[in-house]
Amino acid sequence: MGVENEQVQEYDLDLGAAEAASALGGFDPVPSDQYLARVNVKELGVSKGGYPQVVQEWQIIEGEYTGRTVREWVVFGPRSAPFIRARFDGIQLGLPVGSMKAVALAAYYAREAQGRIARITVSQEDRGDRTYNNVIRIEPTEDAGTLVATTSGRGTVSASELAEDVPF
Repeated sequence: MGVENEQVQEYDLDLGAAEAASALGGFDPVPSDQYLARVNVKELGVSKGGYPQVVQEWQIIEGEYTGRTVREWVVFGPRSAPFIRARFDGIQLGLPVGSMKAVALAAYYAREAQGRIARITVSQEDRGDRTYNNVIRIEPTEDAGTLVATTSGRGTVSASELAEDVPF
């Protein structure tokens, strides 16, 4: 894997003696509250159900939890239009005109949501072995429109603009 020709520090690592992190990444969930956060799109892919999906993190940019992230899987399925609309409104992203293919809409969202700022409301959910964060509300802020420029520069976009750069 390219390590053969580089100097690697050798040492023993005893995982049996280490205490497991309480959550992936070693962080406990952030407390239920409102946070000013920036969207960081991580991946555009397909959900377990076969629908287009955007994996994103909301990075908290203000307050005690600055730098912490809340991960979110945004599925563009047949019944998700109200939830997708809430995200578009919350990050002040222009809406497409009319009905669009979900794949193109997910690609557009992934491209245009990157770096946008909103005030998110986060809750906690216990799922047996650990506690997870959920983003339950996304509200626009005065900064959202000024901190990130959009590709189209308009409040709406056409179907041909949405068809660009679709990875699947």
